[in-house]
Amino acid sequence: MNISEYIQSGIIETVVMGLADSKDVAELEQLRRQYPEVEAYARECELWLEETAMQQATKVPAAGRAQFLQTLNTLSAEQDDMDSDRGSGQAPVIPVTTVQPKTIGSFKWMAAAAIILLVISAATNIYLYQQYTKVNQAYADLNNLNTELAKQNKQQETQLTAYNKSAEIFASPDYIKVPMAGKENYTATVFWNKKTAAVYLVANQLPAAPKGKQYQLWALVDGKPVDAGVLEDCGTICTAKNINEAQAFAITLENEGGSPTPNLEQLYVLGKITG
Repeated sequence: MNISEYIQSGIIETVVMGLADSKDVAELEQLRRQYPEVEAYARECELWLEETAMQQATKVPAAGRAQFLQTLNTLSAEQDDMDSDRGSGQAPVIPVTTVQPKTIGSFKWMAAAAIILLVISAATNIYLYQQYTKVNQAYADLNNLNTELAKQNKQQETQLTAYNKSAEIFASPDYIKVPMAGKENYTATVFWNKKTAAVYLVANQLPAAPKGKQYQLWALVDGKPVDAGVLEDCGTICTAKNINEAQAFAITLENEGGSPTPNLEQLYVLGKITG
């Protein structure tokens, strides 16, 4: 047995206050004889109980004190008679009455009430902590939901802006539509404004670029390729570099980040300007 754990278990206090069963009482009596630390702690509890009981004691009235002394004298006389009878060989039977002081009984009820209040307080604290945890979790979930909704709203705003821009470009007579086609039915379309040099590209009919690769748009000016920018993940319509003059547009597959000159072996689509 771990004596330290036994002392800390609260059993000793329960026995001293008279709230334990006979098994715990017998066990404590045995351990008090075996372990000085148990005896010391039990004695300390008993002294504390006695001091508390004395503090809670009620002063006995004078009349009660006189009656108590009279009763004590009577008991003393009966004891003398019993001793005399024992000398004559007779052994009278004296009824034994267990007297429990009122203050000790009251203290037991006070101790029991304190234990009940402690249990109720602990249960209340556990309940409040559980409710606090639930509220915190609900608040965190609400924050996560708001963040996700804000993210989705931003994406929708970006898509709506792109759609509006696409509609404006598609409907504007200032833009020249340059269809591009190539191998394996790949297609893309350039919208070029000769007045502002703005260039937009719709490239949704190209396959996804392999890892480490990126599509690059070129403008052919007097037979020479001019970089018009690499294609990012721009959704419906991509914004390219401004081009002032061009006779055609083409798209090649280059290393990620683009190239100063096109890799004609990776030419995907090409389209001439007819307007």
